[in-house]
Amino acid sequence: MADQSKRAGRVTSLLPQVFKRVINWHSARTLGNFAVADLPPAGVAGRTAYATDGLKASETTGNGTGVLVFDDGSNWIRVDTGDTVGA
Repeated sequence: MADQSKRAGRVTSLLPQVFKRVINWHSARTLGNFAVADLPPAGVAGRTAYATDGLKASETTGNGTGVLVFDDGSNWIRVDTGDTVGA
């Protein structure tokens, strides 16, 4: 029984460190909502954002309703088609 209490204490003491790392990773990688023209320059692979006026596959230029995008290190890419995002 004493061993279980000791292990539980170690796990509990590690939780704040684990959650801090998860929150820091998420905060650093998810940028927020942007119009396509206002997306930060691409170049940091792995970041994600929501392009508020980004075009989905079925939408026409100027009528985008928004799409999730990710930075591949060179361009902002739409997650629905893998194409570079446009508005």
